[in-house]
Amino acid sequence: MTELRVTRLETSAVDAYLTVLNDAFLGQIPPAGLVRERAAFHARPGAHYGVFDGTELVGVAAAPTRPMTLPGGIVAQVSAVTSVAVSPSHRRRGVFATLVRHQLADLAEHGPVLSALWPSQGALYTRFGYAPATWQGPLVVRHGARLRPGVPIAEGRVRELPRQRAMAAIRELHDRIAPSHAGWLHRDDGHWTLLLEDPVGGAAPSDLRFALHDGGYLVYRVVPKVTPAGRRHELHIRDLAAVDTTVRAALWRHVLGLDLSGSVHFELSTPDEPVLHMLADPRAAEQAVRDGMWVRLADVPGALALRRYRTALSITFSVTDALLPGNAGLWRLVADESGKAVVERGSGEPDLALDVAELGAVYLGGTSLAALAAAGRVRARDPELLAVADAAFGHTPLPHCTIVF
Repeated sequence: MTELRVTRLETSAVDAYLTVLNDAFLGQIPPAGLVRERAAFHARPGAHYGVFDGTELVGVAAAPTRPMTLPGGIVAQVSAVTSVAVSPSHRRRGVFATLVRHQLADLAEHGPVLSALWPSQGALYTRFGYAPATWQGPLVVRHGARLRPGVPIAEGRVRELPRQRAMAAIRELHDRIAPSHAGWLHRDDGHWTLLLEDPVGGAAPSDLRFALHDGGYLVYRVVPKVTPAGRRHELHIRDLAAVDTTVRAALWRHVLGLDLSGSVHFELSTPDEPVLHMLADPRAAEQAVRDGMWVRLADVPGALALRRYRTALSITFSVTDALLPGNAGLWRLVADESGKAVVERGSGEPDLALDVAELGAVYLGGTSLAALAAAGRVRARDPELLAVADAAFGHTPLPHCTIVF
């Protein structure tokens, strides 16, 4: 094997890119998926990396920039890493590490200050400073579940509309709601296509149904199920958004009350999903929580100054970063009462000591600094100051990424 070389791919390399990508996934990318990958390649020139062994393309990745909501309603560009793949003939030869290191160095020099991804294998990314920043997973609400009496429910009707009539309102609602939810990626036409025309389980797009309220919407699909007791179709929520919990309750009441339905499944729920506390029988719901979107800070002071904090905070912390030495060392963060922060080089004894991965974990407010300290991943000089920092970094509701990219 010759020395590996990393470069941004020209549009003429699209066929070689798709070959490496499909081979890495054992030829299991469906034709429609390859069509979307080709379209994305041409739509985002310069966003795709390639690793070459001589003249052979052996590794690929995409890293388009996308707007994401940060704590405090700030919308910033992040590098949304996806489609990372290594040719089966070059596995365990340093191709993956070369690709990730190059991409991070590129970010440190040119931006954006944040990188985010959904890893297919988590252990691969922990050694590169990434950590889970959202926690979410499948929620199943069984047949017959109802909301408890007294749950505040928004007035107004939930209407089911065909896609052609629903989409304009849904997109407007999403754009209105997204700034209040840390972790939400803002969507363009391609992202809506990915969400709505790539249903889990191979169902056709026509299987999607659209329920709208003036303050929110619900997109779901029906998986036919017939039991000895009759039709008990599973309902799988694809997308759910609401301006407040009363609208969310109205949407949940609608989907739980549909005739001929059985269990309701919400694949990307968060631990603080309100319906868990709205049900008359809490045991009617089962939820499995796991890591969701992972975050990596490419520019520690730049990233920390972008987001807002829930309380005033003045803290000095030391950071280790094995890959980007410009992040390492002592920093001081001072946030005012509005939540806006200034981050500069610090001096003296640090209040906290942590790795850049731990900063990624707490960045969106979905992982507690105190929990990481209890796990030995953050060292705190003063428990009281740790509690203050924990509160300042937190976010309500918990951060949530609504689409796997």
